[in-house]
Amino acid sequence: MSELFDVRRNLIVVRARIFGPSGDTVLRLALDTGSTSTLVDRLHLLTVGYDPIDSLESIRLATGSSIEYVPCIEIDRLD
Repeated sequence: MSELFDVRRNLIVVRARIFGPSGDTVLRLALDTGSTSTLVDRLHLLTVGYDPIDSLESIRLATGSSIEYVPCIEIDRLD
C-alpha cells in the first residue's frame, strides 16, 4: 500500500491496514514523524479482534495538556 501526500499541508494522513485474530480492516492514520508509538482507535481494534481492556500493560502517554496511561497491546500486523 502506498500513499501520496502534500508536504505543504500540516497533517499527513495515510491509509493503513491492521490485522488481528478476527480479520483485518483499513483505517486512516495521522502520521506523526516524531512519535514512538502508534495509537489506534478502540473501535478499530475491537473490529479486528483485540480488546484493550484485556491488556496487561499500560504506557505513559504525554498529550498537549496532560499525562495519560493507556493500554498497550501488540498486534499481528500493520501495513
